Amino acid sequence: SEYQWEAERDDLAAKHNLAANRIQELERAVQEAKARERELSRTCDDQTGKLEQMRRTMDDQERELNQKIERVQHYVKERQAGAMHAEKKQQDAERLAERWQGEVRRLQTERDRLAKTVHDLEGNRNGQVTELHAALEKNKQEVASLREALRKKDEDAKSSSLELLQQRDEEFQAKVNLEKQREKDRSI
Repeated sequence: SEYQWEAERDDLAAKHNLAANRIQELERAVQEAKARERELSRTCDDQTGKLEQMRRTMDDQERELNQKIERVQHYVKERQAGAMHAEKKQQDAERLAERWQGEVRRLQTERDRLAKTVHDLEGNRNGQVTELHAALEKNKQEVASLREALRKKDEDAKSSSLELLQQRDEEFQAKVNLEKQREKDRSI
């Protein structure tokens, strides 16, 4: 009976040790899970901050692009009005405006696509930040390209306008000289 009691006690002690070891393992696993949770939470917060910053950057670029688009459209309208009497110049300006409007529509579509990408990234943050960086870089390059194209267009339009003004000035001087000659002829 004492032997039986000793055997039961040893068995219980062994089970107790196993249970204690298991409890320590579970507590360690809980601590690791909590650390992992904190790390994931920190990562999510970092990515949220980066996404918010990228959204602000894109909003700023969109605002700047819209202002430039408005200036370009206003500029094109002024140049078209100034070139009303020069048929060929007006047709060139209209074709140029159509090309720019197509480019503007393409960039607006691209901007909308990037905005959707940002929205999708907010719902599924993991693994997509690199793709957004690439799209944002592409957009920056296109904006830089558009700036350069706008600068060239501005130079072309200024040159065209100057030619038109010189042509009109020459026509006006010719008319004035003709009137002076007629006046001289009448007085003779």
